[in-house]
Parts: sequence; C-alpha cells; structure tokens
Amino acid sequence: MPSTKCPACDAFAKVIARLDHAIFFLDRNGNVLHANAAGVAMLSSGHGLSLVNRQLVARDAPVAQQLADLMTGAVPVATEGIATISIPQAAPRRPLIGSVIACGAAASEAVPAARIVLLITDPDADLHAGVTAVARAFHLTPTEAQVVSLFIRRSRLEDVAEELRLRPSTVRTHLKHAMVKTGTTKQSDLVRVLVAARPPLR
Repeated sequence: MPSTKCPACDAFAKVIARLDHAIFFLDRNGNVLHANAAGVAMLSSGHGLSLVNRQLVARDAPVAQQLADLMTGAVPVATEGIATISIPQAAPRRPLIGSVIACGAAASEAVPAARIVLLITDPDADLHAGVTAVARAFHLTPTEAQVVSLFIRRSRLEDVAEELRLRPSTVRTHLKHAMVKTGTTKQSDLVRVLVAARPPLR
C-alpha cells in the first residue's frame, strides 16, 4: 500500500502487509485494488483462486458465481457485516475459507475506493504454521514436530511411518509424546491447539 498522510492508516497498512491471512481489498465492482503479500502468494500458488481482469475467480464455477455476487453486492452480507464462503481447492487440499467484510473507515482511507475486504484462510497452511509455534512453545523434539506435521496431513499412522521410514509403533510413540506435551488426548484437540497457536503475523 502506498504511504498516506494519515499515520494511523500507514500503521494499518503495515499490519495488513504482515498478516499471514490472504487479504484482498475490492472496489464496488469487485475489482481487486490491493492484496497483501499472503494474498499475492495465494494467487501465485494457483490453489483455489486466480485473478482474471482484476477479478478474483474460483476454480469451481458455482462458487465462482457466488464469490462474484458477494464481491459486487448482488448478495447482501449478513446482518453482522460478514459473509462466509467455502472455496474448493484441488484434492487433497481442503477448501479455502473466505470472509467478506464491508470496509471500515481505516481501510477506506488506507485503500481509497475500497468497499469490501476479502480475508482468506487456508486451513492446510494455517495448521503447518501452527506446528512450528507449538513445537517451540511445548518443546517438541524435531521428530515429534515432523510426525505431527505429517499426521495432520496424512491422518494415518501407516502413511506417516512410510514417509519417515519408521515403524508405525515408533510413529505412535512420537505422536503420544507430542500429545502429552500439548495436553491433548484426541487428534481434534491437537488440531485446535495448532490452529490457536498459528502466529497471525509473518
């Protein structure tokens, strides 16, 4: 974002640039005015979304239409000012989660003509960022962290064991140690810890 005469807007712009979530600012016609670094990286990856004639386009045709309608205001945003959309990615990746938010004053000043903010979360990327934070916070060994990272992607001990060239019983032991250290007893609990631990800034 270009520097403005508004110090608060410049501070806002610096925070947006460092956020780990993909953020897009759009005008009333759904044209992308600005994307933060995470947004640019997401578009470059080719997963789920692309940019065509300044418009965000989803891979899935019905979702692409739903997204276009939200971006141009054809579909009203919920009463709390936020609409949510699931954006499919190529298998085996899980869908992106998009939140469409009406622009506040600071966003409108920092990005003139912006009317909508689209915040995109990639559940897969978020979990892996959380692994690093959890490994540091809970003193996981490198192998425990690696097992956790692979386990949340593969979800089968046998697949993790094969990739790491370890016996399933060894992988199970490392996973149990990681769960004890994080105070979790189920895979779903461990995933919640990983999501909560994901650092918001790059």
